[in-house]
Amino acid sequence: MSEENILRSELRWTGIALAAVVVMLAIIVLSAIAFAVHPPSNIETVDPATLHFRGEFIESNLNED
Repeated sequence: MSEENILRSELRWTGIALAAVVVMLAIIVLSAIAFAVHPPSNIETVDPATLHFRGEFIESNLNED
């Protein structure tokens, strides 16, 4: 192989790697924007005042291994 062929091949692989990085960053940015625009709506809130009085967090269930 000549030096020109090697350089062309290296530039081609550099372009492919750069394109892959750009695609991944675009996916991350678009996912973040979509999540910010449409946050999950099925969020359950917990009342900390009644946390230890019922359900799986009652005092008798704590510290069990």
